[in-house]
Amino acid sequence: MQPAIDRNTLESLIALGREKGGLTNQDLQAALPTEAMSVEDIALVVLQLEEAGVSIDLDESLLMRRPGAAPIKPVPSAEILPFPKRPVAPAKSGLKTDLPSAPSPAPDALFPMRVPMRRAHWAVAGSILVIVLLAVLFLSLRRWGA
Repeated sequence: MQPAIDRNTLESLIALGREKGGLTNQDLQAALPTEAMSVEDIALVVLQLEEAGVSIDLDESLLMRRPGAAPIKPVPSAEILPFPKRPVAPAKSGLKTDLPSAPSPAPDALFPMRVPMRRAHWAVAGSILVIVLLAVLFLSLRRWGA
């Protein structure tokens, strides 16, 4: 993206704005060729000045569309595609389909991590139980003075 104005002009506007405590439309029009600039370029300069800490008392007439200005091009957006239609399954009227039915897979084939995960859960639960029992035993021995 090409800058709207050169760096020296921007720095002089920043210095002027800091000296005066802010800028007005007249200050911008005196320093910038606003008639030759697009609204987007002016808005970019204003944004850069505000980011530099210069407050701007902006009149909206500076950002209005000028009669000779180029029209704004619409931004292309995503096209929404319709959901594809699914074929309707035939009603169950005793008709046999041409496709052979696939055998049902074994439960462990669908979820191969299911059995090891169950074992891991029991191992964690068992270790927690052992820790709790040891803590109870330690506290009871300490309490009884043994």
